[in-house]
Amino acid sequence: FTGKPAAKMLKRKRRLYRFTKSESGTAAVEFALVSIPFFLILFSILEQGYYFLGNRLIDAGVNEISRQVRTRQITAGNTSEVEFKRALCSQTLMAIFNCEKLSVDVRTIATFEKPAEPPVLDDGQLDTTGFGFAPGGRSTINVIRVYYDWPTILDWGNIAKAGWGAITGAGMGNNGYRRIVGSAAFLNEP
Repeated sequence: FTGKPAAKMLKRKRRLYRFTKSESGTAAVEFALVSIPFFLILFSILEQGYYFLGNRLIDAGVNEISRQVRTRQITAGNTSEVEFKRALCSQTLMAIFNCEKLSVDVRTIATFEKPAEPPVLDDGQLDTTGFGFAPGGRSTINVIRVYYDWPTILDWGNIAKAGWGAITGAGMGNNGYRRIVGSAAFLNEP
């Protein structure tokens, strides 16, 4: 190769060599590649922490309200279901919940060995048709169950449906929600 075509070919090779050896912008490209998984993991950790906070608050609220039922400060005769929910929501830090979306079931059971079955349908939806507010009298065994569908920001449930179930736990999400359950079983004081 001689002449102008050889010179053009040589120039192209030099440009290509300079381009491949140039390191300007590599930090930006590397950050772009690493930032997406980094922020996904970071937000997942923050969301999981917020979920655990909500779970702990439901448990604390159920424990406190069950103490009031156990000591007969709250009975079917002096408290309605709406007042019971209001009392539950007035517990410490329960303000982060939308109390209208709490599902509450208070009932008596015959023995501790056979508690009430969980009211979850095959599709994961909560069946609240049998829910009620019927705390028992003296020396009865009571169960309080509180359900709350916690909204998720990163909807891992849909990712699980896409085939990542082994990583995320298939069925963890349900239309952008994760269910929090708080329960207590106890014997009322005589």
